[in-house]
Amino acid sequence: MILHALYIRVRYQQAIDRAVMGNQYFDMGVFFAFNKLLMYGHYCLFPKRAKRAGVYEIFENLPRVQRLNLIVFWVFFIVCCFLFFGGALLDYCLK
Repeated sequence: MILHALYIRVRYQQAIDRAVMGNQYFDMGVFFAFNKLLMYGHYCLFPKRAKRAGVYEIFENLPRVQRLNLIVFWVFFIVCCFLFFGGALLDYCLK
């Protein structure tokens, strides 16, 4: 998952950031970049949220491969969080 996120960050994020932020790009580190990737994946999955944020057209016009990569990263992250916290909760309850 981390390698996939690094791939997206290196390959696509700068162009998406410039479109969202109006030709400005701020690199504030990997963890902040991953947070933005999660937000972008969320916008791809939930168009109503993207419309409220005013970025619907940007994410609707992204190439299919970029949208798919953002969605896959978002889904993998959520699944990993559920597995991690679910496993920890199960371990705690069974002790």
